[in-house]
Amino acid sequence: GADASHGGGGDRSDAGSDDDSELAKSSVGSEAEDAEDDEPPPLAAAAVASAAAAPAPAPAAAAGNGNRKEKHHHPHAASASVGDAYGIDSSKPLVPQVGFLGDRYMEWVHIPEVTAEPLRFFGNPVMEALSRTKWWAVPLVWLPIAMVALWRGLVVEQAAGGAFPLQLQPLSAAMCAAVFAFGWFFWGFMEYSFHRFVFHGEPVGRAGITLHFILHGCHHKAPMDPLRLVFPPAASAPIIYGMSHVYRACLPSEGLACCAFAGCLMGYVAYDCTHFFLHHATFGWSRRYGRLKSTHMAHHYKDCDFSFGITNTFFDRVFRTHPEFRGAGVGGVAGVGGVGAGGVKLC
Repeated sequence: GADASHGGGGDRSDAGSDDDSELAKSSVGSEAEDAEDDEPPPLAAAAVASAAAAPAPAPAAAAGNGNRKEKHHHPHAASASVGDAYGIDSSKPLVPQVGFLGDRYMEWVHIPEVTAEPLRFFGNPVMEALSRTKWWAVPLVWLPIAMVALWRGLVVEQAAGGAFPLQLQPLSAAMCAAVFAFGWFFWGFMEYSFHRFVFHGEPVGRAGITLHFILHGCHHKAPMDPLRLVFPPAASAPIIYGMSHVYRACLPSEGLACCAFAGCLMGYVAYDCTHFFLHHATFGWSRRYGRLKSTHMAHHYKDCDFSFGITNTFFDRVFRTHPEFRGAGVGGVAGVGGVGAGGVKLC
């Protein structure tokens, strides 16, 4: 009887041990699942350099009986990764947040997110929709206006017999063509100047930071966002209208002013369309556009202090901001794949 009782107790003990073992395994499995839940999502490619330099996060501290753990978010998690480190929640509208970054804004905005997902600017759906623009809206709106301006310039010049005294009638069309070409060339100078001195100027204060982000910073934060690559026509209309009056004030006739304005406006359309396709097209058929793409991708992913021209590199060479002047050449960065450790300049 004693042996049977002892044996039965042993069985019960063994059974209890087995139960304890199962509970332990279950506990370990739960902790493992919790640990998996705490694992950060994959790193964004553009944050690799920052993640490599960042110290490892402290291990989670046990609380109570050791079964509860604090959750620690990885400072460089993908999508919201860089934002988390700077206090930006990318799941919420960004425009109300960026102004609070202060001195850290320029660092944050030049760590690109390699994603084609559009950034969310506003909570209001109407404002959000108005902030997004398809590339084809630019030629659809502005090319007809440029053609009308060119036609008007030719008609006015023919009726007036030329802009200057003693000018012969047959030279009117040639004069309009020359002024049209000048307008296009002058746009190239404006393109370079705006990009270098306005879009890459250092913003001051919350309002300045917010405006900079809306105008250009958003493009450096998400270079592949297809809906923030061209200017909304409503936003560019006041500038274009102002330029038409500048040409009228500076040129000696209405006809020549119209031709110069038409050239400048067509240059702008070429700029916005070229900019879009430098990001979203390949140019195996064109060496020229392939090199433009290479220099522009270097501007985004290697060094934003160079390559401010979009449609051409003429003014970059004149003002020594072409990549060749920093000894990098123009073929080193062909696209997003050029991002790597130490490959992103925080400027």
